[in-house]
Amino acid sequence: MSVPAFYMKREWLDQDPGIEKVAMHYTWTPPDHEPDWSRHRETRVMEKNAMLKEGMGGTILVELAQTEVKERPAKAPDNARVRVIKMPTGIWNPISNAWNEQYLFHHYYEVHQNGKVWNTELFTEEIVSREVEYVDWDGNVVGTCAHWSVFDFDATQYCPSEVPEFIERFGDDHELRSYKFYNHPDRSSFLRHKAIMVYDLPLPHRWRSKVWGPRGAKIVQGWHVGYLDHIPAEGEHVQMREEWTGYTEIEL
Repeated sequence: MSVPAFYMKREWLDQDPGIEKVAMHYTWTPPDHEPDWSRHRETRVMEKNAMLKEGMGGTILVELAQTEVKERPAKAPDNARVRVIKMPTGIWNPISNAWNEQYLFHHYYEVHQNGKVWNTELFTEEIVSREVEYVDWDGNVVGTCAHWSVFDFDATQYCPSEVPEFIERFGDDHELRSYKFYNHPDRSSFLRHKAIMVYDLPLPHRWRSKVWGPRGAKIVQGWHVGYLDHIPAEGEHVQMREEWTGYTEIEL
């Protein structure tokens, strides 16, 4: 089973001349664990003049090929080397024998400079999650997605949300869970039947999702909201009204 992921931009600044290459080595562990580099190590070369892929909803929808994909330069100083890395939304903790969304991210940089190679000190950050919520008081929202990024808007992601009462009533793996919408063969039918089920839940509908990143980091976050102002008849094409909300900054 693949582990859900989030994306995060990392930067290295060339502050001395003669730097030919910088590679980032990283891993993750449960809280209070030291990294074991012989068991797990990810390595990514930091890129000068980095170009980022961008679609309507960000990295996740780009991977799903749901939108037209464009490339643009990363927002970074001229002396920056940039890489967007993929991180798990949680890891297995063998001590507690449980899945944990709070874990440690360890990383250091391997620097090739003037024909020599040296490593920086080891940096450790605590990865945490935070719940975000869109409240629908009128009952005409059929789905929302949190659109967000860690630090700035260079590693955006698009995370479907869900009403907790929907999961409680219909189950965690129901075929109409919001995250299954983008791969559904008949999205019109999906929206109609999801609306019928959601409209039957008590108001207000609290659409909830999560964001992840280092503790204390800034998160830029808004919502993509889909409305159905009436439930169409069976077989009728569903036309969803969409809105992108304004973006706010929150702290993890």
